[in-house]
Amino acid sequence: MTGDPDEPAVNAMVRAGQADALAKPFPLAGAVAKVRNMLGAGRGWPRNPPAQDRRPCVLVVDDEPAVRAVLARLLRAEGLRVLEAGGAAAGGELLHRHRGAVRLALVDLRLPGPDGLGGLGALRSLRGAEPGLPCCLVSGLVLEGDEPAYLRAGFDAVLRKPFRPADVVGLVRRLLDPPAA
Repeated sequence: MTGDPDEPAVNAMVRAGQADALAKPFPLAGAVAKVRNMLGAGRGWPRNPPAQDRRPCVLVVDDEPAVRAVLARLLRAEGLRVLEAGGAAAGGELLHRHRGAVRLALVDLRLPGPDGLGGLGALRSLRGAEPGLPCCLVSGLVLEGDEPAYLRAGFDAVLRKPFRPADVVGLVRRLLDPPAA
């Protein structure tokens, strides 16, 4: 025992076989330093968890990793917290895990799923888990004249692909900060 407060975490990693990169023989105090270095100073080390993130959180649900990545990068650049899901079930799970934190969902129309409803099924699932959650449909398949039907179906807005970054930012800001009544 070295007395280092992180020693139990390092011991658990070694027992679980997750610390293979540690050279042996290696004094435990050195192992703690090595693990901290591997994890990155201040990034992910559990000793001092970050204060609760109070930035507005947006859930992006899209089965196309490239679209999710573009939207997430754009929203993070605007100072928003972003959760990403590749489908309706994963989106529902994230929403449940972050209950009350998600303030907006961007949902693709063509999501794989057993119900065949894609984004409409995801909308119902998300709204069931978090009533009143603003949801924006994101799709390249929505024709201009079809937007009112999706709004009647329950979406709060429609973002058509391809989109411009300014369009995404403007729409997200409008949905996160609705005008006072």
